[in-house]
Formats: sequence, C-alpha cells, structure tokens
Amino acid sequence: MGNKIHHLGSGWEPHVDEINGKLIYSIPVGSSFVSLDFKFEIKPVDLEVLKSNLYRYSLLYISLHTLLQNMFGPSSVSSGLPPKFTQEEFDQVVKVVLHSSDDDVKIFISNFDKDHNISLIRFVDDFQLKKMKPS
Repeated sequence: MGNKIHHLGSGWEPHVDEINGKLIYSIPVGSSFVSLDFKFEIKPVDLEVLKSNLYRYSLLYISLHTLLQNMFGPSSVSSGLPPKFTQEEFDQVVKVVLHSSDDDVKIFISNFDKDHNISLIRFVDDFQLKKMKPS
C-alpha cells in the first residue's frame, strides 16, 4: 500500500500522513529558534471529523499548538532533549475536542483558558476566518 498525505490546510498547518495503513497526525511547532514536527497516530473517525468540521479542526490545532509550544521551556532547551507529549495525552485532547458534546467542549475551553492564561476561542475564531477567506 502506498503512502498518502491528507492536506488539512497549507503551510504550517497540520496534515495527516497515511503510512502503511496507519494515519499519522503531524503538527509542526516552532518556538524561538527551535522547530519540531510532532506526530501522533489517529483513527479514521478522527480524520473524518478533521475534514468535515472546521470548528473542531481549528480547536484541535490551536489547543495542541499551545500545549506543544508551552513545552519549549528552559529545561527542555538546556537538556538538549526534545519536549515530550505522549500519545495518551494527545488521545485525551482528541477525545474531548473531536468527539465530545458541545457542552463538554465549552468546559474544555474554559479550563484551557484558565490553565494557559489564553482566550482559546479568540484564536480559533481568527484561524477559522483566515481559512474561510478566498486566496
């Protein structure tokens, strides 16, 4: 079976690689002088939501980017080791963002905002507006 790329956007946006029957969500993250590409396995049902629901796609992208970028701290740079974000942590975010009820998503956003001192929905809204603009 050949490999296939599911483009979910352009440039630095995430994409999904289909490699030997597995779907791999790939998200590039940069912070200062360090850029890394994080990869996590997803299920076909996850890909369907990513392709069909701009809001949930955007929310997953912005929340993961924030979580992953926040891992680039002095301790990870001084240790020389790449930041770690486990498949299990990724799966938890995917479960809530892509597959839970609208009410649970609102709770996730509220908790995320408090934990990260951010207005997640503002970034999500801005990102969605950019995606909807004609090129």
